[in-house]
Amino acid sequence: MAKTRRRHEKAALYEKAALYKVVAKINRDFERVIADLEQFQALGFRKELMTAFSVKVEELRSWVNSEVLETQHDRELSDWAHFGRLNRKWQKRYEDPNDAVLEAAKR
Repeated sequence: MAKTRRRHEKAALYEKAALYKVVAKINRDFERVIADLEQFQALGFRKELMTAFSVKVEELRSWVNSEVLETQHDRELSDWAHFGRLNRKWQKRYEDPNDAVLEAAKR
């Protein structure tokens, strides 16, 4: 139990909403860079080079997203397990013994 609590506390070092907000912001900013590169292409300015830059930007975006979201995925799994255990404890504490009898009778 203490190990699980420590792991959950360590994961809580940053706010989820703030992390997802930054992920959205950086993706929006990557989109803006790509749109600017497309404007260079539309002007006829070194189209092949702008395409290569766009590919690099997309690669970087994918790398950033995968690293951040892989870490966040681990946290979400940990939180899911943590809160699932808390929920089961709460349910056991407040479960009505008559419900178990009724459930057994249904079988």
